[in-house]
Amino acid sequence: MLARTTLNKLRVRLGTFEAKCQKQVFTLLNARRQLEFDAHSAVVATLSKHVQSLKEQPEILFKRLCQGGADIPLSEIRTFIGKIPDSTLKPTQLDIGFRRYSVGISKMVWLGMMQEYVKCVKDIAMTNIFEVKDSKTLRKLRVGEVIGFLEQAGVEGSTSLSRVRCRAILDGTEGYATLKGNQGTSFLEKCAKPFYCCDREVQLHEAFQSRSPVVRTLQQGEVLEVLQGPQREEEGASRLKGRSLRDGSEGWLTLSRRIVYWFPHYKCEVSTPLTDALEVKSGNTLRALDVGERLDALDGPAEDKASGSMRVRVRADKDGLSGFATISGANGAPCLVSTQV
Repeated sequence: MLARTTLNKLRVRLGTFEAKCQKQVFTLLNARRQLEFDAHSAVVATLSKHVQSLKEQPEILFKRLCQGGADIPLSEIRTFIGKIPDSTLKPTQLDIGFRRYSVGISKMVWLGMMQEYVKCVKDIAMTNIFEVKDSKTLRKLRVGEVIGFLEQAGVEGSTSLSRVRCRAILDGTEGYATLKGNQGTSFLEKCAKPFYCCDREVQLHEAFQSRSPVVRTLQQGEVLEVLQGPQREEEGASRLKGRSLRDGSEGWLTLSRRIVYWFPHYKCEVSTPLTDALEVKSGNTLRALDVGERLDALDGPAEDKASGSMRVRVRADKDGLSGFATISGANGAPCLVSTQV
């Protein structure tokens, strides 16, 4: 009887100790994630500011830094950062900030780092100059519009308003807009870079008119970064200008069920292998992805022609492991689902 009582007490104490350990592990993991987030944010801010000062398009700079490969090697980007004048980044910040990019930085990830987008949440004027007092309104930015930054935001001296030079994706108008009013009212709030993904083959045209010459046919799984639009044609169809991440080709296409809004993040719906190659047959399994795992896309989806399945190169948020995973099998059953965050 005494032994049983002692055993029960030990079980209670062990359970309490286990709960405390789990709490400590959870706290440490959160602290590590925050440290990685802060380091990554500092690296991106420094890179973005420097690239904007160079007046060089991020796409062109990517081609220069990737040296003909699919990704920018970490050694190359560290060398590039090392040449930034007055950079205050420490080697430890680079180590922690780049921990998620063990295989390098892909074009899609690079563009996401270099280009900042906001969505209009309250109608606000876009003006021709930075200073509010002497500016003229170019047009109103309407709720729901997506706007891309052309420079980093700054504070306008006479009004203390945070202002930014930007470009409206809808029609390409460039000007200056206020991010937040003096009373705290937000006009523009950060949002994801807009992408579309081809669900089936789609024709890419040279001009806005749907009867213009065809540049080429976009394949299933190709991802387009949105450059302008959507705008409605006289015939009633909405047209969008985009750039393929696959080969950089630009053109206009019609919004339809053939293309879907796409986010470079996935959630694992069905446990599926993470492999080291696009082709399922030739790839080696790195590990199994668990249901509910969050994944960041490193490239757009691509078809494994041998198996008929759509695959994508991803990085697992849980451990930073990179590889290829199946989005949907040949029968169309989803393994991964694209999510906003």
